[in-house]
Amino acid sequence: MLQKDERVDTILLYSQPDLLCADVTCGQTEPDVVLMDIDFQGKENGFYFAEKLYQIAPELPVIYMTGYSDRYAQLVFLTDANLVGYMTKPVRESILHQYLDKLAERCAKGRFFRFAARGKECNILAEEILYLESKNHAVAIHTDCGEYLVYEKLSSLAERLPSFFVQCHKSFLVNMKRIAQLSTGSIMMSDHSSIPISKSRQAQTRTAFLHHVWGTL
Repeated sequence: MLQKDERVDTILLYSQPDLLCADVTCGQTEPDVVLMDIDFQGKENGFYFAEKLYQIAPELPVIYMTGYSDRYAQLVFLTDANLVGYMTKPVRESILHQYLDKLAERCAKGRFFRFAARGKECNILAEEILYLESKNHAVAIHTDCGEYLVYEKLSSLAERLPSFFVQCHKSFLVNMKRIAQLSTGSIMMSDHSSIPISKSRQAQTRTAFLHHVWGTL
């Protein structure tokens, strides 16, 4: 069923879920979704591995599958997991496609950005970030819902951000989706914040923004 769907690029099969967890941990694979069977041979089941994945990559969505609906239906929410679906076997193709539609819509909105702030792991949609500002050995992440202070280098955070972010200044990274106006020497964001553009990054910033605009038309 997945092979017939044109939206599906790569399918990885794991008979041992602990190997999947290991690959996700080391960055060997970065799946858009995990279809997790619940019943496995051995003492651990799919709930255990979904919770383990949640600890490693809380933004990774999981869809449970099982042929034992009467056994597991009441247990699906008792463990922490980024659960987006539950299918019973034999899997109905129409249901699978509805879940793929849901995931495609979710991916189109933007991916999650993970960071640590005040000792807590945070996950927010990258599109909710207005800009990042480096100051006093920390980085302030400005979002629609407030500001997060992160003790990482701006360059390190930039490597994990999507391509619609551009560094317009040595101390600023801006979300091009949230630019209201681009002028010589400054950027006006959608919240009316004014962000400086350094002379050395003027051409690079303008080119990146034009490519972004053309790509979304």
